[in-house]
Amino acid sequence: MPQLLYNSTNPIFSSVDFRETVLNAANSMDLPSFLFVVPTFRYGRELERELTAKHFQRTQRPIGRLPIHTVRSYVTQFHDRLATARRDVSPEIQIALMDRAMNSVDLSYYGRGGKPTLGVVERITRVINGIRADGILPSDFQRDLEYTRENFDKAESEGYDQAKLSDLYQIYSRYLELLRNRWTDYPGKLFFLNSELFRDRAATFRRAYPRVRTVLFYGFNEFTFPEIGHIQQLGLVQDLNVMVYFDYEEANGPLYGNFEQVLNHLTAAGFQKLDLDAMQINIPEEERRPFQHHMRRNLFRTDERIPNRQFDPFIRAVGFFTREEEAQGIASMVKSFVVDERIRPERICITTLRLDRYADLLREQLASHGIPATITASYPLQSNALVTALFSALNILASGFTRRDVVRAVSSPYLSFGNDVDPIALTDAAGKLRITRGRRRWMLRIGRRLEYLEIRLGHTPDPEDRRMIESEIKTLTRARSSFVAVERMLEEFDRKMTPAEFRGTFLQLIAKLNVTEHLLRLRQLLDSHSRASQDWQRIHDEIERDTRALAKFLTLLDELVEFLELEESGASPTPQPSDAAVADPTNPETNAPEPAAPTSGAPKHDLDFYLDQLRTAAAMAFYQIREKHDYGVLVAPIEQMQSLPFDVVILCGLVDGEFPSTYLPEAFLGKPLPGAEDRHLRRERVAFYQAITSFRDRLVLTWPRFAGNQSLVRSPFLEALLRITTLEESGRVLLLEELRVLRSRARRGESLPEGLEFLGEIQTWEELAEEAGAVIWNNQQVPRITGDAEQMLENLQHTATIERERARAVAEADPSIVPEYRGVIGAELTPEEQAAIAERRNAEYSTSQLELYARCPFKYFAARVVRATTAPNYDATLTPLERGQLLHSVLFKLYTELKEQGMLPITPQRQAFAIERAREIAAEEIKGIVFEHPYWSLDQERLLGGEMFDGLLKEWVAVDTIASPEEPRLMPSFFEVAFGQNNDRSGGFDHQLSVDHGIEVQGVHVRGRIDRVEIQQTDDEIIFAVADYKTGTPPTPKQVNEGTSLQLMIYLEVVRQMLAEKFGLPIEKVHPAGALYYRLKTRDMEIEPKYLFVPQELYQLVTGSVGKKRETGIKTMEQLQQTIDNVFAKAREYVEGIAAGEYHVTTRKVSEVCRHCDYNTTCRVGELRIAGED
Repeated sequence: MPQLLYNSTNPIFSSVDFRETVLNAANSMDLPSFLFVVPTFRYGRELERELTAKHFQRTQRPIGRLPIHTVRSYVTQFHDRLATARRDVSPEIQIALMDRAMNSVDLSYYGRGGKPTLGVVERITRVINGIRADGILPSDFQRDLEYTRENFDKAESEGYDQAKLSDLYQIYSRYLELLRNRWTDYPGKLFFLNSELFRDRAATFRRAYPRVRTVLFYGFNEFTFPEIGHIQQLGLVQDLNVMVYFDYEEANGPLYGNFEQVLNHLTAAGFQKLDLDAMQINIPEEERRPFQHHMRRNLFRTDERIPNRQFDPFIRAVGFFTREEEAQGIASMVKSFVVDERIRPERICITTLRLDRYADLLREQLASHGIPATITASYPLQSNALVTALFSALNILASGFTRRDVVRAVSSPYLSFGNDVDPIALTDAAGKLRITRGRRRWMLRIGRRLEYLEIRLGHTPDPEDRRMIESEIKTLTRARSSFVAVERMLEEFDRKMTPAEFRGTFLQLIAKLNVTEHLLRLRQLLDSHSRASQDWQRIHDEIERDTRALAKFLTLLDELVEFLELEESGASPTPQPSDAAVADPTNPETNAPEPAAPTSGAPKHDLDFYLDQLRTAAAMAFYQIREKHDYGVLVAPIEQMQSLPFDVVILCGLVDGEFPSTYLPEAFLGKPLPGAEDRHLRRERVAFYQAITSFRDRLVLTWPRFAGNQSLVRSPFLEALLRITTLEESGRVLLLEELRVLRSRARRGESLPEGLEFLGEIQTWEELAEEAGAVIWNNQQVPRITGDAEQMLENLQHTATIERERARAVAEADPSIVPEYRGVIGAELTPEEQAAIAERRNAEYSTSQLELYARCPFKYFAARVVRATTAPNYDATLTPLERGQLLHSVLFKLYTELKEQGMLPITPQRQAFAIERAREIAAEEIKGIVFEHPYWSLDQERLLGGEMFDGLLKEWVAVDTIASPEEPRLMPSFFEVAFGQNNDRSGGFDHQLSVDHGIEVQGVHVRGRIDRVEIQQTDDEIIFAVADYKTGTPPTPKQVNEGTSLQLMIYLEVVRQMLAEKFGLPIEKVHPAGALYYRLKTRDMEIEPKYLFVPQELYQLVTGSVGKKRETGIKTMEQLQQTIDNVFAKAREYVEGIAAGEYHVTTRKVSEVCRHCDYNTTCRVGELRIAGED
């Protein structure tokens, strides 16, 4: 290091190289007289491994444990050798204490609206951690409060917030009270040590370290004020050499400004300064070497240009197109270093300021490239899928069996509720029945639906419909038994428990759910299948993450239970023995008696209390994957690679706003922190400096240029480096195109940027598949590749051949080209399968089935032949279909009663009665429908009417009222007319016109239910129309002519035959008069009649309108009959296609047919269209 601070007149150090200093201490056989304090645990661990090996090489003797510490471990050891009665408070227990503190004081700002949220508690915990580390005490807040009271306007203009300060003062004070004699944290330990040293420095230090004569701090660039105070106190201990190695350049304040404060405080306390690595002064800055000297002196110091060319060959800056491509490019670069340049992976480090944006990307890409890596990211415990599943399991009971928690828990791959629980059945039932929460509601709705289906099954003769009903009954029965099994699994939590009882019950639940067995099974599954090495590593890391998360969660559970027992019993905690206490048998604190166990009769709490405590503690809990020494590339944030040298350093994420990060003042603090923004910037400058000076052979700087459509700005830190080098002039700064474009250029033989040729190479399976697919699609040959890739390339070749043929079939309109890959499967079926399909030629069809085939034969095949189910769509209120069914039921009952009482048609005199009766029937129908949804009451008012609306029923009756019974027009006569052998007869239907036998019309067997039939009958002739109630948009004449809307045209011909049979008339005397749609706009509460294919000569009779006749598409009854005949021709075509096995994707407009289709990710209609267009 370049400079040394020391407290004695004759500093004891042996080398500028810190490693040599430690080795010399080991060789002196007097290690117990030294303490070495380094900035990170990683550096201390690596240093100990390296120096242990070197010492053995030199002396052929083993070495004792090196006395290397971080500041925290040193302070903890020092503290515990003096006072071991209190236990360390972990971050998880700390937030629990903070939550307790916040809920025990009267908060005017952070407690507004009731209990502070978990997010607020977490932020306050971080704020108090920060100010406590800086040595700020509650008394400082008290002084700030006094200042704001005496100078309110001025203080407010300066950024003080009296309400926040008052709350923080109360919270901080209460938090310290809760710590009391039971718990301690790092700032508390440091405060205790500084207080003890102030009272008696020599005695205090010698009690803990009787043999230590030298304390050396190495590699730090900043200390907190309490830490500075501690070093000052150590410097005054008699016969103790205290030294601080540090990197510093007096002339570069923009870089070293933060350490300048440390330097000033220590020199004021008597420390002296010694230059260890002096730089030459009288040389041009353009010629300054080595790299570290140049950076230390000039980085950030000046805005002037310093064209130093000495380091260009060793540094490269690369701007990738996106962050994802940056990670992919870095992985390719590392692979090139390892394979082409023989650099050992463990000598490469990938780093950035904060790793959260890159950890998952780099893990995926490095594994895909087959590169071993150690990634040091910390993962929040509360985000782990296994922990989330455990919380969901408990939350089922605590939240009242909400659908989200039930489905999440039973569907989790980590939990097994046993063979009696069917996750699919529960998920399907919750979706179809719109169950949102409530233990009783689950059982009630499933039971009611089962009762309804049993009745419907008894009235449904059609085999296909019966299979669907039976399938739903089976699913719901399974869902009901599954729900009972879930209840049984959680019944032990439905009581109040002591903390210990809760822990035991929770551990029993984890055992019942087979959590650990599932993790082991995943590992066994991994071992039992052959996989590529990168896949094995990726899956292995996921398993280890889950295992570590579970271990951390169980540790958290133990800590939380102990915390609750201690806080509620008043006992002192059992101290955690430190290495120091165990290692020093002469320390009387080591042999202190254990505190008393918690008293019996601990308070009991319900599950909500424990869940709240667990969630609060988990908010501050993190876990890591175990690191493997010398295992591959190190991926770590800059703070963890501090002082560690590497052959290659790749510094990524150099984007303005990320590195340097945007400074955000702490809004929760309630007062300004002078100079905080400058300290923040200088701290990140030092981090940048440390990262770029950690390489020996190669430094690579990268950044993404775009995030979506947003252009990103290159980091000003990178600009500062470019300003004092000639990297740009020498072509060492590159802005790359998309990687696929670079690979395409390489395929065409074009040159890539020098040194980055590897970006044009295929290095992963994904890249191989992408590039090979492009080559094969263009009908070019792929070089012969054997091994693992051979099968993949054969599959790609087969896929490309099929897709080209599919496209050719479309372009040439040739049905003979690969018919089986275009949905025409008849010829590929077995004789038995062909016979089963051919039976559908004489099957009975509903118009909805035929219309489904008309729109998309493949969707018909998926939904009706193989009966592929789709994930349910959750809807908390009535769907449009159910609104329509409710209205159908109400109108059927209303008109059946009116018909029986001779009150049809509805006249002005009968209108009031009809409206009132309609509302009564509707109220009775919806009595058993209860939805927890804010719109449900509005839906009811829209239907029934109320203070705000007249209601849809009143509007309906008004529209259907005629001036006089003698008015010449069709009259409503039959309602819910059912026909067909296999028709559903559950619910109400017309008993006068309905038939229960099969009906064949124009060669098609059909079934259905007609909402309404309106007729005008004379002695020997009937004119009629069929009507349909629509809550959605009615079809258009174009859709009828195209053959996608068949319903009412088929119904017209069917009713014609039924009326002729009922009234004993020749078929020629029964005349269809067109189709009517009554559109019931539930949202607007309007009724909009729409008339389809009504002959002009019958327009007034059908509509009741007098005057100008509106154009309906046809003029005569003969034209209407021709339209009906054309529809039946289409229907026969569809039946023949179904029986012949023609189930191709739709040939109609995708924008009209495929929108919101549940099968659009399966049919590949998009690929077919693109191929055809190409």
